[in-house]
Amino acid sequence: MKKKMSIWKIILIIFAVLIVGFIVLVKLIINNLKISELSENHKTGTWYRVTPEGAIDSIGEQWHGLIRFGTENKVIINFYGGGVSINEDTAKEGDDFYFHTIGDKEFAQLMGISAYDDKNPLKDWTIINVPYCTGDWHIGTNDFSYIDKDGNEQILHHHGYTNFKLMMDMLKEYIGNPDTVLVTGWSGGGFGASFLAEEIFQDYFPSAENKNVLVDAAFLLKDDWKGIAENVWGTPEHIAERFTGDNLVLDSLHSLSEHVPEAKILFLCSVRDEALIQYQNYLDTGVFEATKEKGKEFEKNLKLMMNDLLSMDNTAAFIWNDKGNDTDLTTHTVTMIQFVDAEYGGIKVSDWLMDAINGKLVNYGLTE
Repeated sequence: MKKKMSIWKIILIIFAVLIVGFIVLVKLIINNLKISELSENHKTGTWYRVTPEGAIDSIGEQWHGLIRFGTENKVIINFYGGGVSINEDTAKEGDDFYFHTIGDKEFAQLMGISAYDDKNPLKDWTIINVPYCTGDWHIGTNDFSYIDKDGNEQILHHHGYTNFKLMMDMLKEYIGNPDTVLVTGWSGGGFGASFLAEEIFQDYFPSAENKNVLVDAAFLLKDDWKGIAENVWGTPEHIAERFTGDNLVLDSLHSLSEHVPEAKILFLCSVRDEALIQYQNYLDTGVFEATKEKGKEFEKNLKLMMNDLLSMDNTAAFIWNDKGNDTDLTTHTVTMIQFVDAEYGGIKVSDWLMDAINGKLVNYGLTE
């Protein structure tokens, strides 16, 4: 008769299995992060760095983009998020308000809408990822001076637009003429997608038959966006001139609808997005805090935005709620991490997106 193993031996075996599993996972991640520089000998299904000369992050270090070539003649341009800086106070707070270096955030290409996952309907598209570490929602060209916490003069390089243009000009010869293009981004990248989609469609993919923009979790109100864009970020005039009201995303999408009317405009956001509410409260009061009261105000304003957005042709929205009530604050973004499996009200976000790309525009959530 065999002896029964002691409880401690069982625990040790389980612990050992977990350790081995963790090591395998870490090795898998490390192997995925071994990214080569883009060359003419590129392969499909492999990530490559795109490192333009002169492209820098907020502290002046080298910046790079990322590309993975697919088997379909379709392209995604995906703008990363990571906060925003609008003045000297936010500039000196660094990561409390915005990502200032790419650092270890490069793993984002393994998740969300970028994931090479059989459940991801976009996995065989060519995808261009635009990391974000300039605090300017991808539309800056300025070197912004500020005084840091120690009283020293510093420069925040708001070079998001410069980096983007340098990268796209490098990629022209590699991309060709796709039949379908999706410009998207999450959080700060959602703002960038709304600002740059018009330029992307007109300058880089004018012959694409199927043009789409998906803005994920980008909604903040402030009266002086144009002044911030011009004086802090150094936004090019052809973009900044669109910012005529307190909602620069809506202003940009109106311009896109007018100048690229065939483009489908899609908007995705949670009903009381906690992260956006923190920033909205800061814009309103100077306090970086999310409250239920501010959540209800956000929901009310989001509804007004939806009324305006959906009055335009070729638009659709998915406003979701991951809480079981109408007061709790909700989660920030879908496409950053959850995209493959995200489902709200029995509807998969990825199915809603693919339906829209294929011409079936349906609204869900707050829009109903």
